[in-house]
Amino acid sequence: MRIKMPRGSFISILVELTGLKSGLAIGDLELCNVLDEAFDNVGETTLLIRPTSKWWFGPPGEHVVIRAEELQEYFTNVLYCVGAIPDRMDPNGLLVAHVKEQIQKKTGVHPTKRDVYAGAMTLQTKIMQNARCEDSAAFLVEYRRRDILSDCLPEQRTWDGQLNLNDLFQSESIPSTTTEGQYFDQRYIDYLSRRVGQIDKIHWRQFEYLTAEFFSRNGYKVKVTPARGDGGIDVMALRESAPLGPELVLIQCKRHASSNEVTINSVKALWTDIQDQNATKGVIATTGYLEKGAREFCEARQYRIQSAERNNIQSWIDSMSSHHAPNAKKINH
Repeated sequence: MRIKMPRGSFISILVELTGLKSGLAIGDLELCNVLDEAFDNVGETTLLIRPTSKWWFGPPGEHVVIRAEELQEYFTNVLYCVGAIPDRMDPNGLLVAHVKEQIQKKTGVHPTKRDVYAGAMTLQTKIMQNARCEDSAAFLVEYRRRDILSDCLPEQRTWDGQLNLNDLFQSESIPSTTTEGQYFDQRYIDYLSRRVGQIDKIHWRQFEYLTAEFFSRNGYKVKVTPARGDGGIDVMALRESAPLGPELVLIQCKRHASSNEVTINSVKALWTDIQDQNATKGVIATTGYLEKGAREFCEARQYRIQSAERNNIQSWIDSMSSHHAPNAKKINH
């Protein structure tokens, strides 16, 4: 089936559904950037119908024609790119994979195509009739999240409203959706886990919150210092039950572009704070990299002062992602 609508209407539909299914409110421009990324990485996608042109760019009022199944594929890729789902599998692919797994679990043998087709048709009918599927509850959550025709809200948590993606880049405030003791919304983490190139574009204050969230999840009691006038220390992390006694970590956050290196003067300033406050150690956390002299300064002092450069920050994000293994990575750089 082909659908003909103004380009702007297609974009609005995808924006609205992305917000509904992911809980992350994105704008038209960000949606187009995500679609653009999927188009440029077709070798990585599961698009059944390869787009021959970027239909999302052009006058909003101009009519374009898109097949229904193609629109579903676009939507699946958008959800994946914003971190809402763990893979690019569309609802039908998910259905088939689930049926195969269920048959093999019950029979102990690899199912035939005929058995899979019959099982998929039966389960598809139950889904359309909203019938109870006790043995497929978890599957149904994922299926409905990915299905462009389903308007079900996310079921993996109590619905707490949409989170504005622009705030990640423009706001100094902790999102109101966070719970007590939380500094960074999980949806932001999942978004950055897929769009890691955006790390150095987020608001510098949000980078401090991201750092605080990582240390908090690794067993530290965290304090984020005032946005200004903090004396160079952005996050203080205390762990009372450390193996060698109480551990105080002072963290300085530098949200830099990868081409903007952290200087040795910044590292020396942190070292002074470590000495003055008799801290266990200090960490320079940056979305960029340290210049050679700064890195050598840290290496010469080993445990007392460490660096967490761009690749380390990426590992932090990956370890906190909803789609990562549950055991978080330890703070060793």
